[in-house]
Amino acid sequence: MNVNRLVPDVIYTIAKGLSDYGKLNSYVELGVYKGRTFKRVAPIAKKSYAVDISDKYFKNFDNIKNAELIHGSTDEFLKSNISKKMKFDLIFIDANHKFENSFSEFCLSLQLINDNGLILLHDTYPASQEWISEDGDRKCGDTWKTALKIKNDYSDVCEIVTLPFYHGISIVRKINKTEQLDWMN
Repeated sequence: MNVNRLVPDVIYTIAKGLSDYGKLNSYVELGVYKGRTFKRVAPIAKKSYAVDISDKYFKNFDNIKNAELIHGSTDEFLKSNISKKMKFDLIFIDANHKFENSFSEFCLSLQLINDNGLILLHDTYPASQEWISEDGDRKCGDTWKTALKIKNDYSDVCEIVTLPFYHGISIVRKINKTEQLDWMN
C-alpha cells in the first residue's frame, strides 16, 4: 500500500464534496511535497495556493489555472493573509511533522478559515511507534499531538474527527456553536 498515492484521493473526495456544494472558492495546501494532492484539488477550486519552503516541486504545477505558488514559510504565508483579512474554505496542513509547527499552522489557519470551512491535517494517526518522533525525522513526527490538542482544547470553536488510516487524516470544521446547519446563519 502506497500511502502517498492514496492520501490525495481522500483529500480530493473531501474537496469535491465542498465543490459540489458550492463551498470551495479557495484552497490552501501547506507543504506540497511532490504535488500529488495539489494537482488533484487545485483545478476544482476557484483559487488555490501551494505553499512550501522548497520550490523544487513547483515545476509540476505549470498548467494549473487559478493557482498561486508561494515559495516560503507556511507561517509567513498564513500571517500575511491574516493581516489581509483573507478567508479560505479548505486548508490542508502537511508541511512540517513537528507538533509545534503543525499546531502553529492550525492556530493561524483557524483565523483564516471560513465558518463551516475545513482544515485537514495529515499524519495524525501513525501506524506504530516507529512512525513517531519528536524531532519530525520519522514519517509522522509528533503531529498526532496536534489532533489531540484540538480535540481537548478547541471544542468550543471546532469539531474534529481523525480517520485512522493512511497515517491519519484529521478533519477539523470551524463551527458556530449556536447554529449547526450552515443555512441557518
